[in-house]
Amino acid sequence: MDGKGIREMAESQARVLHEFFGSDVCNKTSVCCVCLGRNVDVFLPCGHAICSADHKLKVLSGDKVFLCPFPHNAGLVSSMTTQSINDYQNDDPVAIPEAENVGIRLLALDGGGVLGLVQIAVLLNIHRLVSDFAPGIEIHELFDLIIGTSIGSLIGATIGLLHKNPTSVKEFYLRSIKNVFQKVGWKRFSGDVLAMLSGSRYSNAFLASQLRDMYADRTLNGDEIPEDHKDQRQSTTSATQSSDSGGQKSASGNERPSADSGASKTGRFELKLPIVACVVYDVDQQNVVTFSGHNCTHRARDVVLASMAAPPYFPPVKIFNNGRQQTYCDGGVGANCPAAEGRKLAREVWPEKPVDLMLSLACRGRPPGTTSSFTASLVHFISRTEQIWDEMEKDNDCFVRVSPKTETRIHDWALDNTDVDTLQGIIDKWIEKPATQRQLRHVACMLSAKFFYLGSFTPEVARWRPGQTCRVGIFQRKTRYTLQETDFRVVVKIGNSEVLCSVQPDPNKDGGFFVEFVCPRRDVTLSVQLCILGSEVDVSGSPFVFSVK
Repeated sequence: MDGKGIREMAESQARVLHEFFGSDVCNKTSVCCVCLGRNVDVFLPCGHAICSADHKLKVLSGDKVFLCPFPHNAGLVSSMTTQSINDYQNDDPVAIPEAENVGIRLLALDGGGVLGLVQIAVLLNIHRLVSDFAPGIEIHELFDLIIGTSIGSLIGATIGLLHKNPTSVKEFYLRSIKNVFQKVGWKRFSGDVLAMLSGSRYSNAFLASQLRDMYADRTLNGDEIPEDHKDQRQSTTSATQSSDSGGQKSASGNERPSADSGASKTGRFELKLPIVACVVYDVDQQNVVTFSGHNCTHRARDVVLASMAAPPYFPPVKIFNNGRQQTYCDGGVGANCPAAEGRKLAREVWPEKPVDLMLSLACRGRPPGTTSSFTASLVHFISRTEQIWDEMEKDNDCFVRVSPKTETRIHDWALDNTDVDTLQGIIDKWIEKPATQRQLRHVACMLSAKFFYLGSFTPEVARWRPGQTCRVGIFQRKTRYTLQETDFRVVVKIGNSEVLCSVQPDPNKDGGFFVEFVCPRRDVTLSVQLCILGSEVDVSGSPFVFSVK
């Protein structure tokens, strides 16, 4: 059945309901408006709902907007207009709210060669889960900073710069990966040892051409390089270096300006979200370097190519930086897990902001006691992948790493083994495991929760008086989600005692809600959690302590 057929069925059933059962049934949000079933999963902008099966048919039919057939009244508060759905591709990007209690959302993508397919599969499933509550949302809108190493830099830059969804990334991967890891010239007739002794096992020419087609002359900031700067030798960018002591400085030795939230400027660079960063390894200086889109004039294709130059598979890449030609290779040599680099970068760009969440995606799990793959053990030894994550300070419970820890077949998979059909089958079995599904549902809830935040209310709190009715807003960073007040769990506490409160849709704010309670005579703690997909996660800024004077 196509979208038109679904629409006609829904209109017919709506007329019957309205004629024989009155408006009360039409106002219900717990009945699917297509099949009249009660297992509703997706809420429409008007407040009515459809079940997951009919929503899937709608998506497969290509309909971006499903117009509800039920008559509406003022009691159903619209949290997303049809116009806003149509304008998804044309409206302003998601910005970081000015409220001090709202933090940064960070995605860190490990290196792993062919095993980047693991990260793509995870992102696909997370995006699917989130889209059930926010139809049309783009995966890049869930993050403020995306940092990657090696294949992770390619995935991150494609999502963050080109705003591609995980499906498009997977299509590119499947179309290109076998040619990326293909010997050319005389190396086709030589063994691996001889090929590596010549400098690298594979040429990076095909990969470079693919990156050129994808990114053209875009910089890591997303801008096109001006004609008078097409020669990379005129670039004045600096890159963040990580020293052994954990410090961070610019490659030129100068301090870099910090970036504020929103569309502010850092020197000559306009901040665009999400910021995209790529981790490379400086062969000459022997340290890890992070190129960040918030102050980088280098072409994205050059930086990604350098980040993917994994020895001994690909040759190193030379980039003109800080006034001289420098040689870079895969950042996985020193930081295959870029989570710690991302955390340092977030603090540099937003020094006054906390990190609300970090999602770290691995390509393989912690190596077991024995392994049949020498390459896998060598990569882990050099890059200290899991050790980096274990030793990194976690700011809160929303620092989550998704990793196929117990999947020995994934762990032993060679980084250049392009048998993607077999690999996809192994990944699918891991994704389908109940434990993996529980973690992915929790991550989807976590990303959704941090899309909401408690409004900036400091001036209002100063005017609160005991006994008066107080309201605190729950806002979206951008109108994307279609939720109900029952999806939030709100607790207002005085010490260990709870204060009666309620959550209501905000008629003056699309997709917003407010918490209403009577102001007590003592300080109170407000906690707001989003409760979906079997998890409960605090929204940004929760819990918050109000000092009542």
